[in-house]
Amino acid sequence: MVTQKREKSIFIRSRALTVSLILTMLVAMAMALGACTPPTPEPTPDTNGAQTITFDTSNTAIEVGGNVVTSASTDENGDLTFSVEPAAGMNVLWDDSMDASGDPLTITDNGDGTYSIVGASSAAEVYFISWPKTPSATPTFTGGGTEIDPYEIADVGDLQQLAADVFGGNFYEDKYFALTDNLSLSGFEWLPIGGGAAPPVEEDEKLVPVSFKGFFDGGGYTISGINYAHDAGEWSKGDSIKNNIGLFGKVDVGASVSNLTINDGSIAAQRSVGGIVGESWGTIDNCKNEGVTISASQTRGTGGIAGSSRIDGTEKPASTPIISNCTNAASVANTFEQDSSPSSNARQSSSASDSEANEDTSKGGSAGGIVGENEGLLYNSSNTGAISSTWNAGGLVGSNQNNVQQQKYAPGAEVITLGLIANSYNAGAVSGVCAGGIVGYQFASAANVYNYGAVTGTNAGEIIGELNVDTTDEDITNDYLYYRTGTTVVALDTSGEYNESESGGDFEYSDPDDLVYLLGLLNTWAGDAGNPYKSWIAGSDEHPTFN
Repeated sequence: MVTQKREKSIFIRSRALTVSLILTMLVAMAMALGACTPPTPEPTPDTNGAQTITFDTSNTAIEVGGNVVTSASTDENGDLTFSVEPAAGMNVLWDDSMDASGDPLTITDNGDGTYSIVGASSAAEVYFISWPKTPSATPTFTGGGTEIDPYEIADVGDLQQLAADVFGGNFYEDKYFALTDNLSLSGFEWLPIGGGAAPPVEEDEKLVPVSFKGFFDGGGYTISGINYAHDAGEWSKGDSIKNNIGLFGKVDVGASVSNLTINDGSIAAQRSVGGIVGESWGTIDNCKNEGVTISASQTRGTGGIAGSSRIDGTEKPASTPIISNCTNAASVANTFEQDSSPSSNARQSSSASDSEANEDTSKGGSAGGIVGENEGLLYNSSNTGAISSTWNAGGLVGSNQNNVQQQKYAPGAEVITLGLIANSYNAGAVSGVCAGGIVGYQFASAANVYNYGAVTGTNAGEIIGELNVDTTDEDITNDYLYYRTGTTVVALDTSGEYNESESGGDFEYSDPDDLVYLLGLLNTWAGDAGNPYKSWIAGSDEHPTFN
């Protein structure tokens, strides 16, 4: 019999945690990487969407798909000037460029239909997207943008306009949106709402990344057919069409996306890639990914719902990002072939935003059924999709961590220990190096979770692939963790003092009648913890699920 703990701590006190990696374990992991690395998918060209134009300084005219590049010429300094003719009836909305090493090249709109790139090098890449909307500072939606009279998103054109407006710097702070019908985005490449290649804008005398700052209520409707394919090529540093990608590219502190389902399609990019949101600093509630496959080819997070969920430690008090009541049924993969050097700190990923970090210091990617990298609260969520990664893979979270690294990028930032996964379950297959039924790499807390998905990996656990926390910190807990192997259910009441792959549980049982007992345990915790935790019932497959 497990003695139930009645007092739970959700908001966890501050302290810096030291990541200690065992050298011999890393060597063993490094030897196994070759067998764990799936091929990187190649994007399918879309002549109606973004075009990739590769040039060298000898080019004089280039034509690609629906966009035509003309009058290309270079001067004695190697600077390139050219014009772009968009596809019929479309506008050139974004451009982005990098050199052969993945470093950004400054691209200048000369205002006369021409663009210039200073110091253009051979094999540089320039991206353009033809888009039917241009940014508008004045909302064109029906409604008043208030909670009782929200802006209505009634058709695809409205959603496209929202994306274009946020891209252009209208973040719709504190404005409300309501989806009023099912929409299909098939037939063209999507422009993420915030994030992506949107250039930073000046706000309060500083440049800030483009993020959605409003409240989007999907009303229970479905957006289907989203397609995005920019995972190939060199890692693009900073803001790029390859980073912070989803239906929403970036959602800011205090903003939210809720009551929305996505289905049918695929999103492939490089870093911070999610079905609903690429990088979230706000709240995602009651959202479902029923069939949009998610893949990323570089580091950071990859998730069925969100690529990453971040704490902003510069806020006072620090922000609390939340993902709640979400489900994922789609496959999620991170295919990054990381540096397997034993000296590399391969598990712990940077918490800095892409625009803050000038170089990539992490060596592996993280894939999770709900979120790739989590620093906030995650609860009442479940996954049935297949999750794979060449490093951290978790049925719910690839890498669950706190935001201690914020101090490195924002001195004086408030540091709080959060990273809590609670009252959630996984039923999908998980594979990776650090692979766990709930979380691949655990740097924080989990409570009242259940897994019955198959887990395979070099360092694999039915709940946690790799636990790396300071177990002397009483506020870092991993309690009431349940998993099923065959007909046996195992319960672990551990107080954060274990690596699940190396220890047994407090009790085991295989009598089908004991499912009732397990449900009692899950519901006792959920009831003791109070709202907003869901209660549990027996599912059609005789596993616990939510009521």
